[in-house]
Amino acid sequence: MDNSSESATGSTDLKLREVIALLWSRWLFIGSVTSAFALFSVYYALNNTTSIFESQAVFSVPDDSQPSLANVALSRFVPDFAQPSSNNLHDKVSGRDFVLEVVNELALEKDPFFNGSLRPLKGLARLQQQFFSNDGSTVPPSQFEILDGVVNVFRANVSVSDTLHGASVITVAHENPKTASKIANEIVVRILEDNRNKQIESNQERVEYLRNELRFAREELYEAVSSIQEFA
Repeated sequence: MDNSSESATGSTDLKLREVIALLWSRWLFIGSVTSAFALFSVYYALNNTTSIFESQAVFSVPDDSQPSLANVALSRFVPDFAQPSSNNLHDKVSGRDFVLEVVNELALEKDPFFNGSLRPLKGLARLQQQFFSNDGSTVPPSQFEILDGVVNVFRANVSVSDTLHGASVITVAHENPKTASKIANEIVVRILEDNRNKQIESNQERVEYLRNELRFAREELYEAVSSIQEFA
């Protein structure tokens, strides 16, 4: 029993020594392969990861659904005049017309973050284009396709939320923090300008309505005075 046990142990030690000797004889090859994979991993991580920054802009839009004292007094004279309802900021900010206004103002179609056609190919995508494309080039996208892609990226990186106190928050994600802040500020400026223009238009409509009512009242008063003078 002891002799068989000792022989088995010796055989195991011999195999282990052979494995170690084999690995040691191939250390250059193993080290080269390991280093190559490590370098490729570092290269891939540096060229395929992008830091994303967020910028927030907090603002408050006057709520026309809560009528002021002047509006209450005016409603006595203009009972059928509809009060403007509060806008759905999310639908407004994600609307194509609004997005294109911001895109044109800030020239976002020239930003590689929004315009994928300006973004250089990296890693596997570059290899696929070089080795699997017919002539090494691709058909450039049309202007409509570019704008459509910019709008989709804009919608994916811009969000609207509310604070506990009723204020609105515009959050913009971008790889450049200054650009994210610029976009958030531009969105807020346009929202406030649109709201101010709507208020001005609403006030002008009310003034025009009252002007017409006053003119009708004067005509009726003039007719009444004329009728009294005829019977006097």
